[in-house]
Amino acid sequence: MHCKSKNDDLGAHAIPDKGSYAFTFRPNILGTTQFWCSFAWGSEFHYFDIYIHKRDDWLCNYCLWIIKPTGPCMWNYDTNAWDICSKWNES
Repeated sequence: MHCKSKNDDLGAHAIPDKGSYAFTFRPNILGTTQFWCSFAWGSEFHYFDIYIHKRDDWLCNYCLWIIKPTGPCMWNYDTNAWDICSKWNES
């Protein structure tokens, strides 16, 4: 996986199956913070906007994601489930 924003490149990381990766940041004062990550395994390659301030700021103070072949799902603190699922970004 490889995550970055307009101002920060967090680098590429090899994550083992069922492994995890974490990073922290502070949203900018303008409310325009956005991070996107690319994910590759086997012959698959996808990317997703893992944090968009206007979409995610009210959802979580500590955003947790699980990456599935069909797309990423965010942990829902209200239902205690990985049920905020999205599709991969278009290539």
